[in-house]
Amino acid sequence: MVSCFCQDNGESFYSDDICGNFTIPCDQEPETIWQSDLIVTGTISVYYSKGCAEGLLVDILLDGIIQQSFIVPLAVESAYGNTRSFTVREFNEIQITCSGEGEESCTGVYCINVHYLID
Repeated sequence: MVSCFCQDNGESFYSDDICGNFTIPCDQEPETIWQSDLIVTGTISVYYSKGCAEGLLVDILLDGIIQQSFIVPLAVESAYGNTRSFTVREFNEIQITCSGEGEESCTGVYCINVHYLID
C-alpha cells in the first residue's frame, strides 16, 4: 500500500493505492475483495487472468447499496487476460462474482486508487 498526504484548498486528504490477488470459486455468492469503514472516492481496476466465467461481475457498493457495476470479460484470444477500470465518487466495498460452471476458479488482480478527506 502506498500513501500520500495532500492539501488542496485548505482541506487535507489522503490517497492510497491498494492491490491484491483474488481467487473466487465458480458459481458462488459475490465475494467481497475490499471493504472500508471510510467512504472513499477512487478508481477500481480489475484484471481477469483466467477462470470458468465468460466475464467477472464487479459491484461497487456504498453501505451495501450498489453504486456501479461493470463486467471484465475473459480474453479468450489472449494469453494475457483482460483489465477494466471504473471511477466512482463514493464507495466503501467492492465485490466480485464469478458466474461460471466447473471446478475451476476465477483468478486475477485488483488495484484501487482511493482518496478520502481527513478531519
